This record gives sequence, C-alpha cells and structure tokens, in this order.
Amino acid sequence: MLFFKYEDLIENPSFHLNKLAEFITQEEENEGVIKKIVDFCSINNLKELEINKNASLGKIFENRTFFRNGHVISVIP
Repeated sequence: MLFFKYEDLIENPSFHLNKLAEFITQEEENEGVIKKIVDFCSINNLKELEINKNASLGKIFENRTFFRNGHVISVIP
C-alpha cells in the first residue's frame, strides 16, 4: 500500500507523482490503474461512498466527520 496526504500532494506534487510512478508497474499503468486511483480517491467520490455517509465510529463520531472540504489552507509563520 502507498498512502499520500492531500496536503503533501499539494505542497510537492512532483515528488509524490514520482513515488507513485515507482510504485505502479508498467502493466498496471497500461490498464489505466492511475486514472482509477485518481477517480476513486477524489474527495467527491469518497464523500459519496455509502460506508462514509452512513457508518459511524462507535457512538462518538460519524464517518462523515472525518472529511473536510478538500482545500488546503496555507499557514504563513
């Protein structure tokens, strides 16, 4: 498995795309795996998955509370 944080992708997309390229095989690339990953991992798609709309983490949090709006706010020191 390979995980990326949205903020890291926005901050340094070239670095993370290179990591993805190293992770994906040529056969997977030819089969359109990269596009499938991008489509599946979009904020809009993840928000619409049934498990994320209606499930909960115990009685404390609903899963939808874990989704932000997909925008990165820069903090200037």
